[in-house]
Amino acid sequence: MYLNYLVTSTGDQDLWGAYFTALEDIKEMEVNIANLLLCSDVCYSGRSYCLALASFSTPMAIDFLNKYLEYYLKKPDLWFDQGSVMSALAYIGEQAGEDLVTPHLASWKNFIKNKPNWELDSSIGHFKAEMKVLTSFKNEISSQQVTRGRFLIYSAS
Repeated sequence: MYLNYLVTSTGDQDLWGAYFTALEDIKEMEVNIANLLLCSDVCYSGRSYCLALASFSTPMAIDFLNKYLEYYLKKPDLWFDQGSVMSALAYIGEQAGEDLVTPHLASWKNFIKNKPNWELDSSIGHFKAEMKVLTSFKNEISSQQVTRGRFLIYSAS
């Protein structure tokens, strides 16, 4: 069902499709989610794409996030998901003990020159809180499920 959302629809379905794909850890959708992020065609879905990519935390996810920033930080009139992408890289880097944000800081500072409300530390803090909730949900789901293929059967407890 969630895979269908990401393949056939736009709008809120993309947002929820990416979020549930992250919850169920369906890494097969990583390229689809990353391409949707790179296109930036759907308003308000980028944050969910970033949450999904950060939850996967693969080298491919990092590569896509870097590509996004390399392009969109050079477009100061396109106010999209730059903060979420920087936050996703910060999250992945913190988990891996790496600094993935510094290579983009000069471009970030230039990008936010005319955006007084864009605060990276605040964005990173909110993103970490969202990842904590997502991780908590994932742990709760995995502790209560029996998996048969892609169908989940939840315990009655």
